[in-house]
Amino acid sequence: MYDNVPLSITKKSLLLGLTIPLAMSLLFFALNAVSLAVPPEAIARNLATSFAASQIPETDYSHYDTAHGVNQYNECLIAEMAVLRAAR
Repeated sequence: MYDNVPLSITKKSLLLGLTIPLAMSLLFFALNAVSLAVPPEAIARNLATSFAASQIPETDYSHYDTAHGVNQYNECLIAEMAVLRAAR
C-alpha cells in the first residue's frame, strides 16, 4: 500500500524532531527544580487545609465526579510524596 511513498528525512524535520523533545524535557526539569524551593511545611499545610475543607476526596476512584475527575489515584500519590517529604 505504501510501497511507492519515499521516506525522506530532511534536516529541518530532524532538527525539529530533536529540538522540541529536548526543549520540553529541559522545561519540565526546570519546573521540577523550581518546585523544590517550595517549603515542605507549606505543602503539608495546604494539603491539611484541603482535606479539612473536603476539597480532596477520601476515595481514589470517584464515578461521575466532575469537580475532581474520575481517577484520583495519581493525585493521592503526589500528595503522599509531598507529605512524606515534609515529614523529614
